Formats: sequence, C-alpha cells, structure tokens
Amino acid sequence: MIRLVRWLKLPNWWRIVWAVVLFWGFLWVSPQIYYAYYLVIFDDLPLQVVITWPPPPVGTYGTTILFLTQPDLPDLARGVLFWLMIAAALIPRRERS
Repeated sequence: MIRLVRWLKLPNWWRIVWAVVLFWGFLWVSPQIYYAYYLVIFDDLPLQVVITWPPPPVGTYGTTILFLTQPDLPDLARGVLFWLMIAAALIPRRERS
C-alpha cells in the first residue's frame, strides 16, 4: 500500500486520510475474519455474519487511538496500529536519482 500511495504522489494530508480509512475498515471487518478462522478450527460452528453496519468512526475508536480506554492488550494494539499507520503515511518520499 505504501508503494502505491507514494507512486501516486499524494500529498501528506491525503495519505493520512487513507491511513485512517484503512484503519477504520480493518477494525470493522476484522471480527468477520476472526470468525472465518474459527470456522476452520471448530467443526460445529454455524455459518453466520458477525459484523453489522459500520460503527461511527469517532465514537468507539476515538478513545482507543488516544489510549483512554481500560488498559488491555487488544485496545493497546489497536492504538499502536493506528499511530504506526499514521507514521507510515508521513514517511517522506525518496526521490530516485
């Protein structure tokens, strides 16, 4: 993804927007991915959709990325993932010589 965004030569603010959208999409879809993994492990689970409509981007994840929730490992990992994606979006481009 980083190479594609750099190849398109998008400005920094646009890369930050993409990082936030990808983070939000990942957090929304990841429970369904985990459930698909559980279907492989456990034989008697029914096929079902475990995700619903997308959550609001500010309400639930705003406290996670600012580390304001209870200190548990999943919330810490989500917050660190967000800030690493923002840092990756802001890494300056190298011009080829």
